[in-house]
Amino acid sequence: MKKSKMAVLWLLPGLLVFSCRNFQNQVYDSTPIIREQIGSLPETFQMEGLTWIASEKAYCIPTSLQMIGEWACVHEPIEYYNWLMAFSYGGFHKDQFSTFMPISDPMRGIIFASPYLGLKRILYASADQELFVKAVKNALYTGYPVMIMYDYNCLTDDTFFFPHAAVLTGYTEDSFIYYEPGFHEEFTPDAGMGRMAPISSFLTGIKTLQRNFGASEGYSFMIFEKAEKKTDTAAVWKRNSEMTKGINIPFIGLTTGAKSCLALEKEIRTTDIPEWGWKNLLPVWFRYGVYSRRDNADFIEAQFSSKGHYGKAASLLRQSSEKYGEIMAVLENPEYNTADYKVLIPGLLKKIARIETDLSIELNKLK
Repeated sequence: MKKSKMAVLWLLPGLLVFSCRNFQNQVYDSTPIIREQIGSLPETFQMEGLTWIASEKAYCIPTSLQMIGEWACVHEPIEYYNWLMAFSYGGFHKDQFSTFMPISDPMRGIIFASPYLGLKRILYASADQELFVKAVKNALYTGYPVMIMYDYNCLTDDTFFFPHAAVLTGYTEDSFIYYEPGFHEEFTPDAGMGRMAPISSFLTGIKTLQRNFGASEGYSFMIFEKAEKKTDTAAVWKRNSEMTKGINIPFIGLTTGAKSCLALEKEIRTTDIPEWGWKNLLPVWFRYGVYSRRDNADFIEAQFSSKGHYGKAASLLRQSSEKYGEIMAVLENPEYNTADYKVLIPGLLKKIARIETDLSIELNKLK
C-alpha cells in the first residue's frame, strides 16, 4: 500500500488523555521513569535473537505486538493478535469522515491482550527528553524490546500526520535501531540488525503523536514482562462482541463499532466529502474492511470451527468483507464520480452496520 494513502489515524484520536503533571497517562495507567533506577549503559547495544515481522496490510500495531510475542516464545499468526486485541472487530467515527476507521482502540486492545500472551504491559512516560532516552536504552540493555507509537512523518518529512508503531531493538549514541512492521512482507527469525533512524526524529514523532491526540508535551514507550497467562477465551469473545456492537455518545459526536458506519453513512448523505477524502483517505479504510473481516473469518474457522455459532460469525464477517468490497468497486469504477458515491455508498454502509450488529450477537455466544 502506498505511503501517501496511509496518511490516516491509526490510533483513536481523543482517547489518549494525559495529565499535565509529569506527563503521566491516567487513562492507560503509565509508570513514571525513576532516574535512580537507570544504571550505566554502553554507548551502543543491539538485542539478539529477535524476529522481524512486517506486513503490507494496515496491521502495524498488532504486528508490533506479535514481534513482542515472538520474543516471549508465543508463536501465533497476526490474526490471533487481531482477535485478542479486537483490533479489527470494531470501528470509530468522531465528528467527521477523516476519523473513520474500522478498528477499535489499540491501546485498550494491547492492555487486554497482554495477559493472554503471558505478558504484563508496562507503559513508561516522562516529560524529560534526556531521561526518556536513557530509560529506553536501559530497557533495551536489560533485555526488553521496546514498543513505541509515533508519527511516521518524522522519518519521511512528509506533511501529513501518520500515526504508526515500531519495535526498538537497539541503539547507538544518537540513533535507535528498530524493526519496521509495515510496507513490506517479512518474517525473519534472529533478524539481527534492523533499520536505524536518529533518536531526535523518533522523539519528534512520539511528541507529535501525543500532541495531536490532545496529550501534554512528553514521551512514552512500552515494555512487556513475562507473566502468568490467562486462558478465558469467553472473555475475549465477549469483548470482541462489545467492540463490534459499539456505542453512540451524541453530545461529543463519538460512535464506535457498527454504529460508526451509520455515522459515516449519514455524513456522506448530508455533507460533501472532499475529493482527497474519496481518493486518498477513505479507500484505505474501506480496503482494510475487505481484508480484515476476511482474515478474521478465516481465523475463526481455522482456529475454532466452521460450524454452529462459529460458522455463523465467520459467514457474517465474510458478508461484511463483501460489502466493503462493493464500496471499493464503486470507488474504483471510472464511470462514477463523487455525486454517485453519495448515492451508492451510504446504503452499503448501512448494510455493513446491520451485518456487524448481527455479528456482535453471534460473537457473544462463543466460548
